[in-house]
Amino acid sequence: MSDRKFDVVAVISRYNGNRIITKGDKPLASLAALAGKSVGVTVGTNTQFMLDEAVQRAGIKINTVNVAPSDIVPALVRGDIAAGAPFPAFYNGAKKTLGSNYQDLKISGYATTFVVVASPNVMKKRPKDVAKFLRGLIAGQKLVNSDPAAAQKAVAHILGGATSLTAVRSAWKDYDFKISLDPALLDLMVREGIWIHAKGIIKNVKPTEALFRSRVDAAPLKQVAPALVTLREP
Repeated sequence: MSDRKFDVVAVISRYNGNRIITKGDKPLASLAALAGKSVGVTVGTNTQFMLDEAVQRAGIKINTVNVAPSDIVPALVRGDIAAGAPFPAFYNGAKKTLGSNYQDLKISGYATTFVVVASPNVMKKRPKDVAKFLRGLIAGQKLVNSDPAAAQKAVAHILGGATSLTAVRSAWKDYDFKISLDPALLDLMVREGIWIHAKGIIKNVKPTEALFRSRVDAAPLKQVAPALVTLREP
């Protein structure tokens, strides 16, 4: 939407465990319980997009409070906000901080989507390297699916103790490790584009599917593994 030049060449995974967290001795039954209350989120990020969509689906209004990622849990502890929509990396810290008062509500309808992008220079001058890279990702996916326990240990090791093996195992079920280029990618990009336009973050650009499709180059993945490409043609 800001006319920066790049190509999306693959989706590598999706995360389906996004949550709204609260402090209290009772579970958060539904988003309706937050009607009219202050909810902390880092404005302009995908977590705000997730929150805005969820609130719209619930048919409620909330008071959105702009809070830095690392400050959402402290704000919740102080009582400055009734709930928060932090990045997933902060869930475990929130659980440790709040203890038995930690409550959360899993949000459906939105998956954080991780993609591989390449510059025009790489796409033009190093197509063989792009193909090799994609083959490596596909090989990695097979290893993850065939031996998830070993994959979990590898992730915990690479994170260098920032996230424990127990936490990695707990979060694993919320990830879908699948190399692809599918219609869901474009559908999400259009939804996010409409949201960005409505917020006035980027103006005077119509967020159409054709616009986002122009930034997706399916040729490399088609060359390596045609069955993984189910994207609509431009």
